[in-house]
Amino acid sequence: MSAPAGSDTPDRRRRSRGHWIVLALAACGILALALLGLATRPAQAGHGTHEQLGLGACAAMESFGLPCPGCGVTTSVSLLARGRPVDSLRTQPFGFLLALGAVAFAAWTAWGHSRGRDLYLDLRTRDPLPWAILAGAALIAAWIYKIIQVRGG
Repeated sequence: MSAPAGSDTPDRRRRSRGHWIVLALAACGILALALLGLATRPAQAGHGTHEQLGLGACAAMESFGLPCPGCGVTTSVSLLARGRPVDSLRTQPFGFLLALGAVAFAAWTAWGHSRGRDLYLDLRTRDPLPWAILAGAALIAAWIYKIIQVRGG
């Protein structure tokens, strides 16, 4: 007798295709963080690291002298990937939280996978609205922080 999908009893034959996609996305997220840390040097200004990846400069910063909501995220993630968590948090708190979220998600997927759970089914049972609200609030708070930081406050 096989265990139902999503139970704590391992039954790898019952995992959905979505399970494997979720697991792969989590692994790719961790790999992307590691590669970002290796491929970039955090910009001293606290923003602009993304330009090392061939992307253009921040239009909001160039046009208005104010950062966009994502200003400094790449720099922050690069700092964290290089083992500098305090600098990462100071540079752009949302980037720090984004990277930590990727690590936490990967840990959750590894834990669920090792226990035979179907990660896709587990995710479908969770309401994404609280997470979206939390992420939006964190992004806005980090943007305000970055604006104050750039203005020298």
